Amino acid sequence: MVRDEWYNQDMGEDPRSDEDLVSACLGGDKSVLEILLTRYSTIILSYLLGLSLFTRDEAYLDDLRQEVLLIIWTKLRDGLFMPAGPGSFKRWVYKIAYFEALKQDKRRGKRAKPLSEVFPEEPTGIPDDLLIDLAPRVSDYEEAELKLPEMLSRLSEEEQRLMRLVSEGKPYKEIQQDPSFSRYSLDYLMRKVYIIRQRMRGKEDK
Repeated sequence: MVRDEWYNQDMGEDPRSDEDLVSACLGGDKSVLEILLTRYSTIILSYLLGLSLFTRDEAYLDDLRQEVLLIIWTKLRDGLFMPAGPGSFKRWVYKIAYFEALKQDKRRGKRAKPLSEVFPEEPTGIPDDLLIDLAPRVSDYEEAELKLPEMLSRLSEEEQRLMRLVSEGKPYKEIQQDPSFSRYSLDYLMRKVYIIRQRMRGKEDK
């Protein structure tokens, strides 16, 4: 893990633009790396706070920021970024932070309990994967739960009951035995769930 030396230093305000600093770095002046990384340290953290699923874990976010800074430092040192006009460096930084956050969040999320385990006495009525799709930036399960009424309001009572059974892990054959759905075929029920998922994700059914 990379440590904090470069962005804890008091580098002061450098009047040069990002592009000027990158050009100096590509020209052999590696000292400007510290200026760039210091300049973007807080910016990266703010960006991660709006992106990561784990915004309440300060230690995790700081480690994630340091990994992003290390990637940027390594690529700049090795000349792997080429300026493409004003703002191109900032866009490049955001792109690195975005993909690193996705990768690390996904890795960490595999170890997290699903919502159905966190609230076993209060089924959410929405499958965990769909809930995460609809509320990708919530910082904890309690905040995710607050979004449920809005999500459920998009469904009819029958659709809510169907999705509740799906969220509880009921197989379709068992759902079909429920009096509310016994008149439907298995194909219809599976198609209905697919359509509901698409509609709640804001996608038109094809």
